[in-house]
Amino acid sequence: MNIHATCLDSSNGTQVCSEVESYNVLGTRISALTREQSVRLFAKHIAEGRTGYVSVCTVNDVVEAVRDPAFKEAVAGSWLKTADGMPLVWWGRLRTSHPVERVYGPDTLRAVLTDPGHRETRHYFFGGANEAITAQFVEAARAMNPDLRVAGAMTPPFGDPGPERQQEILDEINASGADIVWVGLGAPAQVFWMARHRQALRPSLLVGVGAAFDFLAGIKSEGPRWMRRAGLQWLFRLIQEPRRLWRRYLVYNTLFLFHGIRQVCGITRYPVIENKDGE
Repeated sequence: MNIHATCLDSSNGTQVCSEVESYNVLGTRISALTREQSVRLFAKHIAEGRTGYVSVCTVNDVVEAVRDPAFKEAVAGSWLKTADGMPLVWWGRLRTSHPVERVYGPDTLRAVLTDPGHRETRHYFFGGANEAITAQFVEAARAMNPDLRVAGAMTPPFGDPGPERQQEILDEINASGADIVWVGLGAPAQVFWMARHRQALRPSLLVGVGAAFDFLAGIKSEGPRWMRRAGLQWLFRLIQEPRRLWRRYLVYNTLFLFHGIRQVCGITRYPVIENKDGE
């Protein structure tokens, strides 16, 4: 368990830090939070004009951070690193006295979109496999909250758009007046994108939410709630998309068990990265 400062840049160029309890999972510092606390923190930091990005971390992410130093550094630069996978929640409940819940991308997105404390928040949606899915998602979001303030939505081009197109994308997001950008590119792409472009973007928060747009649009199923609570959503998704997801779940889940046992037993140390913002 650690108490560490999470620091964000304020609109006047200074840094403001707040203490959030965290715990080390394979060298990634996971923020010990409930979903309600994360929703409140988002509103607070938007109101205070701070900036930062949020990595919603899965088991796959913490294992990838062990394997890829560049990805580990990008995740470490996040203001919050929430537990999106139930094994990370269970680990936190064993390692800290602070309440820890699954702060899962789609549920967090739903909670913020419908929260009275975010009534004035302006949302930008960046992601989706194609424009039709993104439009369907925005329609579903408006159905959840007819008063939702949508600053804009964009389906990014596949692959590297090149420097000129990338600058056009950043300019469009900045011109939208958004307070929060929901980034649905999937990991690791969305984490690298947020880390790379955070300084060039004006919105207060960037939040990576993976396949949330597909789920909320009804394109893909999240699985029964009981499976999600039991930590079995990976199995449901693997059955749905075995060719695409077998490596992510079978290989990475096995590696998580391997490295997790080594960390818990003290066989291997997994140091965290102290990011440049002082976290």
